[in-house]
Amino acid sequence: MKKLGWVLFIGAVASWVGCTTELEGNAPGLEDRDGAQACGDGMCHVSELGACESDCGVGAVVCGNGRCGAGESSETCPEDCGVGDDGTDEIPDEPEVCNYPAGPSNVQYEQVMPALSWTGAFQADGTTIDFGMRDFFCNDELWGNYTSVAFILGTGWCPACPDYIRHAAGLAAQARDSGMLFVFVEAEDRNYVPSNNYDANEFLKTLINDAPSIRIGDGVTEPTARTLYSSPVVTGFPSGWVVRRSDMMVIADQGHSQYILPWLQIAANPDGEWDGAVSDVPANCGAEDEEANEPNNDPKEAPSIQPGSFNGGVCAPSPDYFKIDLEGAWRFDLEFTHAIGDLDVYVWDMVTNEPMQENGRAIGSDSVSDNESFEFSGPAVIMVYGFNSNTATYVATLTDLSTQE
Repeated sequence: MKKLGWVLFIGAVASWVGCTTELEGNAPGLEDRDGAQACGDGMCHVSELGACESDCGVGAVVCGNGRCGAGESSETCPEDCGVGDDGTDEIPDEPEVCNYPAGPSNVQYEQVMPALSWTGAFQADGTTIDFGMRDFFCNDELWGNYTSVAFILGTGWCPACPDYIRHAAGLAAQARDSGMLFVFVEAEDRNYVPSNNYDANEFLKTLINDAPSIRIGDGVTEPTARTLYSSPVVTGFPSGWVVRRSDMMVIADQGHSQYILPWLQIAANPDGEWDGAVSDVPANCGAEDEEANEPNNDPKEAPSIQPGSFNGGVCAPSPDYFKIDLEGAWRFDLEFTHAIGDLDVYVWDMVTNEPMQENGRAIGSDSVSDNESFEFSGPAVIMVYGFNSNTATYVATLTDLSTQE
């Protein structure tokens, strides 16, 4: 049997230290705080905001906010106003503002990637980092060597995901050298539970080892958990898309290509046109060859099929799932040409989220020749799967054996 495969903002930080109305031995209204500004001295310091109305009334000049404004000098407010080489007050430059592009709240093809973030994301060496789209766009010191970021998203229950993830992981170092950061995402574990970063890393590291990348769980996506899973860009599993750093646009999407995305080609040219891009792993069929009840890439949404024959195709990395409602015995036949693409078919266990086992063997058919066929009894969900990301068209036939003599 085959194995299944940052905007910087300088503001008034209030420490809310109260001023006494009178201190013995001092003028009324003054307070000695080890050299800090005193309430009643006519200068509003950030530490007095909300606590000294006489100094910090409406229109008061605030000292300590990182900006040398009118009415401030190196003498009255050395924190904000330094002294230049010529002995004159030196006004520091205004802090540079980074404005993240406006866009939708979820991920959509040819739209701006929302400013999502993940606290405590894992890196290849096992350390963690607070990773987010706003920081990726704005922080040149940390991310300036990158021109794009690729998201590779799968689940713990998806049989086609491991091959897809391994393929991308094998290219991660080359992609990084060309300016692309890989982010591997586990949306759900094998029990359909949204994954956190730790669980995602535990699952992913067995597939990608030390491939340079960020590893995250969509269950802890901020500000809204499961934003990636629920986004229009995800039409099946596995899924992937690329975001260009210069404008944070989603420039390539697995759902808009019948081929596995050409990660290295996109990394080398993020300003190119990648809709329907052809990669080094081309598909042997396209959307026109898919069965009429697409999309059917999630076992929980498998469409029911009736006895008879229909045409279809596994033309993308995602498998096809179908639901059989027959109470009695039945046979499922899958006709295809093995030389074009190696397809397998299994009964899917909705409890364990993997092919159903009997005596240590998956129930179904997974030969290394043309066509697959097997018999079963009772309601079931079946999966038609392209081994090692193989693609091919097929003719499927469901036969109700209980009506035959």
